[in-house]
Amino acid sequence: MNLDMRLTPTSVAAHMMYEQPDPHHFFEPEGMVDLERSRIVSLDPRRVKVTGSRLVSTGKPTIKLEGVKLRGYRTITIAGMTDPRLIRSVDEVEKRVRDGVARLVQGTLRPEDYELRFIYYGRDGVRPIRGAVAHPHEVGIVIEAIAATQQAANTVLSLARSSFLHGYFDGRKATAGNLAFPFSPSDFEGGPVYEFTIYHVMEVDDPDALFPLDIREVA
Repeated sequence: MNLDMRLTPTSVAAHMMYEQPDPHHFFEPEGMVDLERSRIVSLDPRRVKVTGSRLVSTGKPTIKLEGVKLRGYRTITIAGMTDPRLIRSVDEVEKRVRDGVARLVQGTLRPEDYELRFIYYGRDGVRPIRGAVAHPHEVGIVIEAIAATQQAANTVLSLARSSFLHGYFDGRKATAGNLAFPFSPSDFEGGPVYEFTIYHVMEVDDPDALFPLDIREVA
């Protein structure tokens, strides 16, 4: 509807990959949409024509099921670092922090009872490093802890944050702190964390029976 917008074969093809495990086969209640022989042709700068798609009917109608399970509870902290020595040694510091946290919670939490993640924005927080990369002048870090309870996640995160803040690395000149925190308090409870466990197509006898309608007229 917006005259300033364009539709292109590339944008149409890209949408075929949106939340789909297979860009050539979509499963809908009436059957499978087969796109293997689809042709996407540009008619003009604003219109695209798609031909060759076909619907393959199934013996029974289907309903897509999506479900999640509770993975745990999350706590995070956000900080930044500018010391070039620390940035060069950050992987070694992270390993010491992980080992230190495991030692401190030993007897209370097993290694499989919690997750600890370090994300370095400005280095490889979004994309993995490939090949030699110059060290940036500053790096942002997100430390995330997930555990079975919020209190356990808070504890793990607190230990990791404190250990990283005062952790040793070669060439360290001060013990006041390795990280700069933009917020105080520094730790944030993220609450429950869920992860996908079901992405399934279920055959049903009558899909309408699963979605009863209640129509009311309001004067």
